Amino acid sequence: MPTTSSTETGSRMDLAARAIDLTNTLLRASRESNPNNLLLEVVYWLGREKVNADQLQDFMGKASGLTFPNRTGQMYLDEVGKRGEAKLTAHLSLRQSGSLGRLLVADPRLCWVPSTVACLYQCHSDVEFVAEAICECILQDSNTHKTVVANSFRPNYLERLQLKTVVEKIVSSVWFCVVNSGHQLPPLPSELTSICPSGHFLDKQQFGKILRALQSDYPKFIVRSRFLFLNLVIWLHYHFNGVLQVTVSSKIVYKKTLGDSRQEIDLNVQEFCSQPCSLLSTASTYELLTEVAGDYTCLLHQKTDYPNTRDAFPVSGARQPLYQIQSSLHINPNFNVRTKSFQIVIRTVAQDMMQWLLNISLVEKLDKVRSLSEVGFWAKFDPVDAGQRSYKVADILKCHPTMFNMPWGERRPNPTVFSRNTGEQYGEETRLFDIDAYFGSKALPQESKTLGIEDVIRYFPILQDMLDKDISPNCKCFACSQTHKGPTGFKKGCLCTMAVIEVLILVGHGIADAFGCPDQSGTTDNELLVDLMKKLLVELCRDEMVCWNTWFSVAARVYLGFPTIPKRDPNDGGTIGAIQHGNIVAIASWIDLDVDVNVRGCFGMICGNGRLAVRTATDDPQAFAKSVQDEYAVIYIGGTEQTTSYNERFPKASIPPGASVDLVMDQTDVSTSMVLVPIRDQEFSLMLIISTSEHRRIVDYSKAVEARRWLSVPACDHGSDQTGSLTFDIPSQMMDFNDIVGRWNADARIPEVKSTILHCSDALDSPLKRNIALALSPHGRCVVKDCSICLSTQVQKLSSKRTSKVGLYVIRCSLNERALVRRS
Repeated sequence: MPTTSSTETGSRMDLAARAIDLTNTLLRASRESNPNNLLLEVVYWLGREKVNADQLQDFMGKASGLTFPNRTGQMYLDEVGKRGEAKLTAHLSLRQSGSLGRLLVADPRLCWVPSTVACLYQCHSDVEFVAEAICECILQDSNTHKTVVANSFRPNYLERLQLKTVVEKIVSSVWFCVVNSGHQLPPLPSELTSICPSGHFLDKQQFGKILRALQSDYPKFIVRSRFLFLNLVIWLHYHFNGVLQVTVSSKIVYKKTLGDSRQEIDLNVQEFCSQPCSLLSTASTYELLTEVAGDYTCLLHQKTDYPNTRDAFPVSGARQPLYQIQSSLHINPNFNVRTKSFQIVIRTVAQDMMQWLLNISLVEKLDKVRSLSEVGFWAKFDPVDAGQRSYKVADILKCHPTMFNMPWGERRPNPTVFSRNTGEQYGEETRLFDIDAYFGSKALPQESKTLGIEDVIRYFPILQDMLDKDISPNCKCFACSQTHKGPTGFKKGCLCTMAVIEVLILVGHGIADAFGCPDQSGTTDNELLVDLMKKLLVELCRDEMVCWNTWFSVAARVYLGFPTIPKRDPNDGGTIGAIQHGNIVAIASWIDLDVDVNVRGCFGMICGNGRLAVRTATDDPQAFAKSVQDEYAVIYIGGTEQTTSYNERFPKASIPPGASVDLVMDQTDVSTSMVLVPIRDQEFSLMLIISTSEHRRIVDYSKAVEARRWLSVPACDHGSDQTGSLTFDIPSQMMDFNDIVGRWNADARIPEVKSTILHCSDALDSPLKRNIALALSPHGRCVVKDCSICLSTQVQKLSSKRTSKVGLYVIRCSLNERALVRRS
């Protein structure tokens, strides 16, 4: 009979105990939410990430209780660990993620892992760096049996590999669902950040070693170094439970008691750093000493040259303010595109381009009988005709960008920002879209080619002037050394490429700012944002389109930091309603149907912490709310269900001309429900179902924004609302909301013979009914009046001016509301 050693038995008991701790954590977190939902989310995460159960248990056993957050760190974790739902609309809410990264926050013996990850992401954006640092800390403990030695051996490769597989998943989960979701650590005291604003760092192996050494029971530690290590001092500020003292060049800069422990640690730094620091790559040594009764013992003596020429400059993976560009290339003090004069030129050019964008006119094009396949507008660069209705781009944006109030330097007077002629000389073969094909059907054609920087520059003389006068003369790359930069000249490594990319990023941040974005994701990969900006500008300049999907994607990319957009079948079309990434979501500002839709400010977004959850029914408080479990998901608004067959089989009789028509209040009972349907990988369709006593129909409510674009609102001078009866000199159909849901079709086919029928609604008594009526009525112009006298007058005027054939549509509102007169 095989025997079992006491060590093996103890190990198994420890793993079993860890499983119990994880179960208890689940149960504790479930108290504030539906336990079935939480357990399903955790199981879903474990399955999606393919986390091996044995490796997870091994990690939990080794990482248990290695260290603990102090009071400040625990306050941060308590805030992160709050669960529950935040209601957005009647059907939509935000629910906190059930990923393992968030779950560990509630485990008292493992919560140091997410708090340490959050600390490291303040300085580093590399998942591998953070995971290696955590592994080093764990393996230093398990291989030295908690005994610190000066030259501890490297753990074996297989053990490290198995541990790192799980740790990387957890680190990524913490970034997605904690760090990038807006759970920010409070900033360090200014006394610490002023020592070196740029920051010096311990590398991943040294960070793990020094953390394990600090867990021993010595009463006092001294860390001697030439520079202050930023990643170390951040970790100490949220985990050390004793007295932290920082001395620079014999001056006590900072001293604070961070917990109940009597231990002390003195960070003894030789010198302050300049701003910007010119010594970031300078190698130096550090020592970790202990002091007992006046005796000093060296625990660690290491040389550090991180980051050196082989390493990318570390950048923060935490959320950052808008307009602060994050990449290792940008913070490198040796890269001369970051000189002050270059910054002024690049930033002021971005301001000029943003000013031009805001001033673009948006007009109605009556020759386009079909609308865009998504919410959008037509741009006009020539002066708007007298009497022609128009908006400015600034009108449809939710906020004013703050970039114009930033001290970026003096802008050049009267720059030539845009020229259509320079773009048109390249011919029609490079058009992004086949416009005729695009508006002949709902299919969205494939892009003819990948857009490059040159496709943008040809429309913007201001960019070309910036390159010719300020950037190219200072660039030593092969292309800039030639007399003419050819089509392959814009490549990485060229200052001209870098400058244009930075301008596009800043303009992208300006758009996100105007959408209502509070800050930017900590991701450092801006390639997708640049591609989206190129698409946005080419759609605008070449095709004269302001497309919601593109503009919203730019703003959401800045806020969420997603790395790619799923390739979509061009025949699908559809308007994006929300994008989710990790534990945050960007939602269209017009998503709430219980508020009357408005064109002004419609290009905006709601930024939320949590995952989008859809409650299937509003009248049942216990109805299950289904949340989007994918780390990244694009949610489209489901298309409207057509009712042409019903109308053809059961036509509605018309009231003859001259007959009296009663104006009554709509009494229809209406209920709504929503369904979240997976379309394909990372894509969902959010379907709104409108139910009345006779009809149940899926409605694309983004069409309400489109219908609201060209409402005119003439003033009414008739005093209070006039009600009663009316007569019309054309055939009419009076429709309650039940009829509207069953019979109106926004994409109604144009008849061969012009229709003379007036379709008039009863007085609708809620924003929901008005928005649905707008979303279902055929395309055209709306006129708003407040009383029956004005209504009669406007119907007569509009019926004589109709240019298309689908008829005249009137949407009436209840007393003290407006009536929408809609014609096609």
